[in-house]
Amino acid sequence: MPFLLRRVAFPLNPPAEWFEVALLEHAEQTGTSLADLMAGLRRALARGAFDPERLRAMADTYGTKGTRDAIRGALEAEAA
Repeated sequence: MPFLLRRVAFPLNPPAEWFEVALLEHAEQTGTSLADLMAGLRRALARGAFDPERLRAMADTYGTKGTRDAIRGALEAEAA
């Protein structure tokens, strides 16, 4: 069974918010749609599972523009 090894930037003690960014960064490898992942993120934000500022910081530091935009959109929707 083949597997993929690659270098990924991550903080020394990655918080849950970093794992969410990494999940969205590699959505194509999860076997689910980005829409489903985003719906899950919105539900998690609604129940307070993530620190919004930390999530934004992790996205800004470790996410691509698409991931940053998706997370910002979810955060803005939750704040509204």
